[in-house]
Amino acid sequence: MLKLVGYYDSPFVRRTAAVLNILGVDFENVELSVWQQSEKIAPISPLSRVPILQFEDGRILNDSSIIIDHMVRIHGQHMGLFPTEMGEFHRVNNLIGFAMGLTEKLAQLYTEIQIREPELVSHKLKARYEEQISATLNFLNNELKPADTHARHPSVLSITLSVALQFMLNVFKEQWLLADYPKLKLVTEAMEKHPALAEANPW
Repeated sequence: MLKLVGYYDSPFVRRTAAVLNILGVDFENVELSVWQQSEKIAPISPLSRVPILQFEDGRILNDSSIIIDHMVRIHGQHMGLFPTEMGEFHRVNNLIGFAMGLTEKLAQLYTEIQIREPELVSHKLKARYEEQISATLNFLNNELKPADTHARHPSVLSITLSVALQFMLNVFKEQWLLADYPKLKLVTEAMEKHPALAEANPW
């Protein structure tokens, strides 16, 4: 059986698990922490970064986007996870890139204020991350179309947005409120009801 390494409180791991669930791929979630158990992750991947997808023969894929692209190509090219029309594919892929950038900035902010020693926290970096997060939230909320907010089926875009926003809400509490981003709120409220995300919900 495939093994997905990492905890679901990582939006990168949860994003990957949700797509695997939609594709109907059986896998075992191996809960290892990059902060407390990096010595167990390093023999699998020298980056000691999650998610890692490990195949039965020992091969691995590292990075959520690479894993998702690979598994969709094999198991779900016709499941609507990515648009098929080229213009729409470009638009959605661009938004996925911004959603991933948002996720990365949220993770960096978390590391800066929760992992780093308090006396070593860079307030300049913290302010920069917060500025980037706020600007990207506004951008994504403005750029989403009705096809994104009222989609009948999950997509890689809607999954990526939802896991990022749930991470943000649960880690940073009321620093950013979904009420200020009504289109993003519609996406995450719909996606969090879907079994694929519910099965990989750490919150």
